[in-house]
Parts: sequence; C-alpha cells; structure tokens
Amino acid sequence: MQVIKRNQSYNAEQDQRQSSNRAAQAKKQDNDLRLKRAYGNSKVATLKRDEQLKNIQKQISLQQQQLRQLQTDRIAYKRQETEYYRKGKPVPAVLNDRLNYNEQNINTTKKSIESLQTTYRNTQTNYEDIINRLKAME
Repeated sequence: MQVIKRNQSYNAEQDQRQSSNRAAQAKKQDNDLRLKRAYGNSKVATLKRDEQLKNIQKQISLQQQQLRQLQTDRIAYKRQETEYYRKGKPVPAVLNDRLNYNEQNINTTKKSIESLQTTYRNTQTNYEDIINRLKAME
C-alpha cells in the first residue's frame, strides 16, 4: 500500500507575499541580461570603466589648470589694484570689472571641478556594481 502525500491548499496571502519577490527577482534577472548583452563580460566592463574614468580625469586636470591660471591672473590684478591704492589714485573701473569677472570664473571653475569629482565617484561606483554583477554571472 502506497501513501499519497497531500498537497497544501492554495494560500492567496502567501502567494501575494511571494509575488513581489518573484517580480523583483525577474526584474533583477532582466537587468542582468541587459548588462550581459551590453558588456559581454567583466573585462569589457572594466575597460569601459577605465576609459570613462580616464576621460573624466582629463577634464578635471584641464579645469584645475584653468583654475591655476585664473588664480595667477587674480594675483596680478590684485597687485595692480594695490599699486593704485599705494599711489592714492582711484582704481579704474576696468580693473574692478576684471577682478569681479575673474572671481566669478574662479567660483564657476571650482564648482565644475567638484561636479566632475562627483561624476568620477559615481561612475566608479556604478561600474564596480556592474563588474561585480557580471562576475557573479560568469
């Protein structure tokens, strides 16, 4: 004589709880397949990451070079301004305009550098996640 095991009855609440897990798992699997199609393997993703980070680093270097030049210009403008003060002459409006414009450019360049550094960190983090997911699939 054989014993027949009974199946558990359908539980709608349990199915509802598991449906969100199944949906999340299906979405993750879909994203993983997209990554696989986009990069192929972790080595390709690593190369793309390095290329993008190198480009961002070049932009940061250019902005830093521009900032140094702007600061050098500011020193020269301030020297001219102090020379006028020392002689007791009024500072020309053109020189004041240059100082103001230079200060605006310095602030803009600093913000640009900060933005690029944030982009660098975000890109690095995103690619690390992508590479780790690709390695897990390999």
